[in-house]
Amino acid sequence: MLIIPRTPPAANAAPATASVWPFRRSDDQHRDPLDEFMRKVECGWTDRPTTARSSGIETTDLSINSQRPRSSRFKTHHPAGGQSKTLTRNPKLDLPQPGQLRNRAPHIKKRLQAHPRFTCASREQGVLAEPRVLVHMPNVAARSQQAKYTVAGTDSTSPHRVSPQRIRSNEWRSLGIFNFTGTPSVSLSNITEEQVGVDIACDAVAFQNMGSNPTQVVGMGDSFASGEGADNDGGKDYFRETDYKENLGNDEVSNKYHRSKYAWIREANLPGKSQSIGEISDSYGNVDLSFIACSGARTYNVISGGAWQWGNSLPQIDLGYLDQNTDIVTIAIGGNDARFSDIITRCLIPAITCPGHPGAHLDGKPMDLEVPRIIDEEVKPGVQETLAEIRTRAPKAQLVLMGYPPLIDGDCVPYLNQEEAAWRNDTVAPHLTAAMREAAKANDAIFVDPAKEFQGKAICGDPETIHGVVTSGRSEADNSAPLPSMKSFHPKVSGARLYADALERGLGWFAKSHVRGVSVFPGPHASAESYGK
Repeated sequence: MLIIPRTPPAANAAPATASVWPFRRSDDQHRDPLDEFMRKVECGWTDRPTTARSSGIETTDLSINSQRPRSSRFKTHHPAGGQSKTLTRNPKLDLPQPGQLRNRAPHIKKRLQAHPRFTCASREQGVLAEPRVLVHMPNVAARSQQAKYTVAGTDSTSPHRVSPQRIRSNEWRSLGIFNFTGTPSVSLSNITEEQVGVDIACDAVAFQNMGSNPTQVVGMGDSFASGEGADNDGGKDYFRETDYKENLGNDEVSNKYHRSKYAWIREANLPGKSQSIGEISDSYGNVDLSFIACSGARTYNVISGGAWQWGNSLPQIDLGYLDQNTDIVTIAIGGNDARFSDIITRCLIPAITCPGHPGAHLDGKPMDLEVPRIIDEEVKPGVQETLAEIRTRAPKAQLVLMGYPPLIDGDCVPYLNQEEAAWRNDTVAPHLTAAMREAAKANDAIFVDPAKEFQGKAICGDPETIHGVVTSGRSEADNSAPLPSMKSFHPKVSGARLYADALERGLGWFAKSHVRGVSVFPGPHASAESYGK
């Protein structure tokens, strides 16, 4: 059923210079910073369901808007069918009347599609030339991990953006910066591949004028990129929509992306910037970060059409945040393809010393032979394919591949002795680093090896910046005991800072400014340097 809950003022206010609909200020108590710079824009919601006529656009003057809107919830609809749901009429969304949907014909699924659309037309020439587009996530009735927004009127090669909605707070989320060549329009579909009954919330949209030369950054990759382990208090430093479990009756949905507020992509400063990427993006400055890394990702969880993660998480490229206007893409990928988790788990077994012990096998084969084969025949080609697809989707971006640090600087981990640590650090890690460097070079990407920053500071180091075996302080969606926490063998907050230092070192030779449409910092076809050899 479509409901219209009333929600309190947003937890994070919309940015100054943003135009938002359908806000209405009732008194000065709810004034928003955006008021001072509000542009006059005519906007409205319209809906184009597949079996109903669309209506005219309802307009409102945004120069006086600054209060939280109503939000609208409707059920996701699985294209393969499922239980029919009844929609009731919403005065803001021109959805079909209930009677129009109570059709028991086999094609009922088509009649349940809803595509609310938000349209804006600027009254001031050029106001919406290149804005940041934000969508509001209400604290109720927003549960989908596959909310697919379509931004029309733009030249983007990727107008579809997918965002998880289970934030459980009134907050804005950016869909990115767009170069509009026509009338700006944002629509949200309820068609997903999720279980029937997972709600999508249709709420306010904001267009923020970015000024000249904004920088678009996309952070991709696995747990070392998402910030797994960069948490001080039981998962509270993870974005909430990336760490939860939810019971759906006969099924459980979990989200274990574990994107940390302290992840290195958020902590690093771009050349010439006094604030970090995360700080500028969070404050609606001229850097926009699309942070889509996911804990546990392998290369096949990144490439388009690849495998889903954690039940409902689409491959990272299919989330849609790469296009011809993307400036910088960072990624750490390949560690899970190299089976690091399996290697560590096997080597932690008492009485087995890796790799020479007869019991030190991986997939039934001697580990000292199988691991190098996996790196050469699976990891390297997988990373090359991933980087090549990113390069195709974001042809003007500077692409940065981050390597992995040595994990252990001593023998303080039970059942993992110095011989095993030396094999991991001195044999496996350099082999993987060499393979990743070659994959980066083949795709005109920058490769950054963080070993320099982590020297003497890994597990057992001083200071120790990487977790050993963690059995407490678990996040909401974590491994259950007796298994160790997912934080185990991942950088702490201090380790994420070292990673950020490594990225800044790699970015240091970039030019101090750039022009949209010209190769960035100094461009994807500059020599593919390697840092931290």
